[in-house]
Amino acid sequence: MMIVGCESDGHQSRSKSRTNKTYCKQARYMKVIERRRLNRSKERRRRRKNQAKSLAVKEPLSFALQVYIDFGFAQRMSDKEISKLVRQMGRVWGVQKKNPGLQVTLLSPDERFLCEGRQKISGFDNFNWRIISDRSINELVTECHMVYLSPDSQLNALLDVKPDEVYVIGGLVDETGVGSLSYYRAEELGLDARRLPIQEFLRRRDSGTFNVMLTINQVVEILVRYVYSKSWTEALSVVPKRLGYEVIKPPI
Repeated sequence: MMIVGCESDGHQSRSKSRTNKTYCKQARYMKVIERRRLNRSKERRRRRKNQAKSLAVKEPLSFALQVYIDFGFAQRMSDKEISKLVRQMGRVWGVQKKNPGLQVTLLSPDERFLCEGRQKISGFDNFNWRIISDRSINELVTECHMVYLSPDSQLNALLDVKPDEVYVIGGLVDETGVGSLSYYRAEELGLDARRLPIQEFLRRRDSGTFNVMLTINQVVEILVRYVYSKSWTEALSVVPKRLGYEVIKPPI
């Protein structure tokens, strides 16, 4: 009976050890989940704060900021990507509504985009966008100086936003992360292509995705903020913290 008791005690000890290890793993997992939850909550609060700041009623821009959205990528996008594009453009409308002087023009918007917009966004047809469907972007390039914005790293940086320029943003949501489609589009059209000056005014932190493919509404808001402040540091504060960038502080 004593031997059986010893074996039983050993079995209980091993069982208790396994239970403790399982408990520790679960505890660590729960800490990770809680940390992620807190980070997401913090990011949402920061985004709401920035959004409230950006959407507050402001004085008119010092000049008419012309932004064209090029819908020439529509055939490349899935229904899911079109749906995301609609949500981004809904936010663009919010930026335009609160920033007098910003004029957004849609170039040949895709029928899928228009149908999705009417289904998903209340009052979509009342958005005060200028829509050009009867002329292609190829015809318009001769009428004004267009600058096509692209995240492609090989491009020169956009260092100023000028009243005599029209800024073109690709109406594209690309979940593949290719990133150069807008650059190729600019080349195809023979347009000057520039990237936002992220690497000039922001630096990488220790961690992050370091993705510079921003949403359309973020790009529009950056342009608006720059026109107001004439500061890329201020304008690029729109870049989400999760991407891993922070402002480059000047030497003391």
